[in-house]
Amino acid sequence: MYGFKNIAKTILIFCSFLVALLLYHFSKDFSPSKAMAFQHVKSVSNQKAITLKKEISTLEKEARWFPTVDNFYRLSEAHFKQNHYAESFYYAEKAVLLEDRNPIFLYQLGKTYYKLGNHAKAAKKLKKVLRLNPDFLLAKELLEEINPENHSYPRKDLFALNPASQKSLSSYTK
Repeated sequence: MYGFKNIAKTILIFCSFLVALLLYHFSKDFSPSKAMAFQHVKSVSNQKAITLKKEISTLEKEARWFPTVDNFYRLSEAHFKQNHYAESFYYAEKAVLLEDRNPIFLYQLGKTYYKLGNHAKAAKKLKKVLRLNPDFLLAKELLEEINPENHSYPRKDLFALNPASQKSLSSYTK
C-alpha cells in the first residue's frame, strides 16, 4: 500500500510537470492576453449575429404589416450581411419591382446576383445603375471586378513585368 502511494505521487508530480511544460511552451505562441482577445472578438461577433437575427426578425414583421420599398431594401441588406444571399435577392427584387429607377436598390440587386454567381445579370444591373448615376463608385468597382477587361483606368499586369513568370505560368497551365 505504501509503495502504491509513492508511485501515485510520482505520477502526479510527473503529470503536473508535463502540464507546466506544455503551458510554458504554448504560452509563447498563445498568451493569456491573446486568448482573452480571441474570446472577446468571438463574443462580439456572436452578439452582432444575434443582433442581426433580431433585426431581421423585426424587419420581417414590419415588412408584413408595411410592405414598403424601404423595408424590403433594409431586409435585403440585413440578409446580405448574414450571407443569406437568396433571401437578400428575394427582398432586393421586391424593392426593385416597386421602384426600378433607384440606383441603390438596383445596386443591391446586382450585388446579390454577383454573390449568387450570376455575373451576367449582375453586370446588367450594375450598368443600369451607372446609367442612372455615373458617379456610383461601388457599382463601378463591382462591375470592374466582374469584367476586368472593362477597367476605366490603366492596369499593370503583374506577369507583364516579368517575362520569366509569364513563361512559367503558361507552361503550368498547359
